[in-house]
Amino acid sequence: MSSPAPPTVRADAGLLRHLSHASPKSFMPPPASSQHRTVLTWEDVSYTIGSTEEGDSRTLIGHVSGYAQSGEMLAVLGPSGAGKTTLLDILAQRKMGGKGSITGSILLNGAPIESTAFRRCSGYVQQDDLMHSYVTVEEAVRFSATLRTPQTVSTEELEIRVSRVLRQLGIDHVRHNCIGSALVRGISGGERKRCAVAVEMVTSPPLLFLDEPTTGLDTFTALHLLTLLRSLSRSGVAIIFSIHQPRFRIYETFDRILLLNGVGEEAYFGPAADAMGFLAEIGLSPSYLGNPADYLIDAVSVLPVEEEEWLSHQQQQSVAVETMADGSQLSLPPPPASSKERLERLSSAASTQSRDIAAAFASLRLAAVLRQINKLQRSSRAASLALTTAESPARAYYRSWPTQVSCIAMRYLRNRRRDPVATYVSITSAIVFAFLTGTIYYQVGNSQDSIRSRMGVLFFIMMISTFSSLGSLEMFLTDRAIYAREHRNGMYSTSAYYVGKVIQDIPIGVLVTFAFNVIVYFLVGLQHTVAKFLIFNGVSTLVMLNGYALCLLMSNLAKDYSTANILTSLLLVLYLLPTGGMLVSLNNIPLVWSWIKYVSFDRFAFSALVANEFEGLSLVCDPVPSDLVPCITSGSAYAASQGMYAKDIGPHALIVMISMVVYLVLGYLVLRCWRSTEGK
Repeated sequence: MSSPAPPTVRADAGLLRHLSHASPKSFMPPPASSQHRTVLTWEDVSYTIGSTEEGDSRTLIGHVSGYAQSGEMLAVLGPSGAGKTTLLDILAQRKMGGKGSITGSILLNGAPIESTAFRRCSGYVQQDDLMHSYVTVEEAVRFSATLRTPQTVSTEELEIRVSRVLRQLGIDHVRHNCIGSALVRGISGGERKRCAVAVEMVTSPPLLFLDEPTTGLDTFTALHLLTLLRSLSRSGVAIIFSIHQPRFRIYETFDRILLLNGVGEEAYFGPAADAMGFLAEIGLSPSYLGNPADYLIDAVSVLPVEEEEWLSHQQQQSVAVETMADGSQLSLPPPPASSKERLERLSSAASTQSRDIAAAFASLRLAAVLRQINKLQRSSRAASLALTTAESPARAYYRSWPTQVSCIAMRYLRNRRRDPVATYVSITSAIVFAFLTGTIYYQVGNSQDSIRSRMGVLFFIMMISTFSSLGSLEMFLTDRAIYAREHRNGMYSTSAYYVGKVIQDIPIGVLVTFAFNVIVYFLVGLQHTVAKFLIFNGVSTLVMLNGYALCLLMSNLAKDYSTANILTSLLLVLYLLPTGGMLVSLNNIPLVWSWIKYVSFDRFAFSALVANEFEGLSLVCDPVPSDLVPCITSGSAYAASQGMYAKDIGPHALIVMISMVVYLVLGYLVLRCWRSTEGK
């Protein structure tokens, strides 16, 4: 079978320089030996979701067996919806404890898998390769190396590892470039994918998983990424990856393939070069020379994409599967007159062929695969003890908790420094709002009208502080996706991530709130004493932190930005209702909504702000007194008439602080629960 000429594309200079010098020997892991050989085996693995007792269960992966070993690349092929990513996640121990049920046996070097040891001896490159936009390539790789290597590794050795893997993957020339995103200019798609591989390979794992690594890449970049992975496998790494519709030149780089049919059953496992021979053995052979991957996937699809071509092709071949146990053969009937019936019969015939191929593999080749699995398990058990001992220290993470927190906080700090626009916008917006508020309520004075103005400006300030963090929801959700990948790859604990993020976010929020408060306080002409300003600033800062903590909680609860935004906005508006009768009297709140006044941090914060401002305030009667409205000369008396007392400032501020802590703790607990179920 002759291969088509590769398309002419423009390659980046760095990649071409690397490819001209790369060789399998240049890669970091040592060659596989009998003592350090890594073998992952799986027998009769199935994955079912739903309840079998209630009869609504569905099998996504059915009775799959195979193996991957050092020095080889295994590609998982199949049509869309066949379960390639699901199988990859099962083998990578990322479906454990989820909603589905996994049956079968998965062994590492012939022994049951221990989660911590497996996580440390394997890497997983996700399809989306989501990373921080303003982190450089070198920093991303160093971050992984720092948190995923023992503390005994010196800084010099760490830098050597980082530089080596960057050179090996051909991205050394962009090491100081930011990774970028759809909105931030950065490295190319191919360089980004190789950076994701480098993040995993810097720790020299003997086992590497990749979920559709060529997605979004052009032909040239995809081919050379697979060429790099092939060279990497030759240095002693076992590589397992899923891939969709690979080109012929890419298919040639595969050592073995695992072919899933349209319903998640194993249709073939073995050398990639022998796959077409297996189909010919059971009576299926293409009448044209082309890409084997295309024909393999078409043959096992439940409903081919091009039905007319497929139907014509099947009719010309008069395909028959001659290896069924009962000797039956598969052939297609003539096309029906009705297009609907024709499509239904076509789908039925394709589904039958897909299952028949899986049955033929089970009948002809599965026994040999199982024998090889048993042989590999016996030969690799000696290496299992050494691997387990080396990869299973007393604690779950290589680096201490303070080190994890420090690394996470410093990364966020660098992101802010390189993206000053976001910080400048926050500060500028606060200053603009402060001047608008201050000029609208400018020097309210001590008249009777100033009572309403003071109440209004205090409510407006509290409302702005409450909603100030709402714009961060989308960033929280993006960070959560990055956290999920890095946490599952064993970089850091959930608590370290949470604390590192919070302690880095809070100072910026406190600074912005302080800038706003200073301008508003003195433009409006609130009581000019240090103590009262400090109380005013402290309470409004606590309100801001409550809004931040609530946004953090809701971003962990919701699955997407729209849901999080709606839920958070609704709660914040509800919390504003029982604020000292500004919007509605507490006595007029219906019983069904009465719970709001007990959980609203805004209610207690507003009470503290009003009591602080009106305590000791002397008011002046109007020159022309009103017979309907009595003159109020004491601010303390007015605050007391509204049920707000100076003695409650401390307790109410404490309640607001406790509310913030509760939301932060709930956000952490929800994140832990979300992490334990994410992707299951």
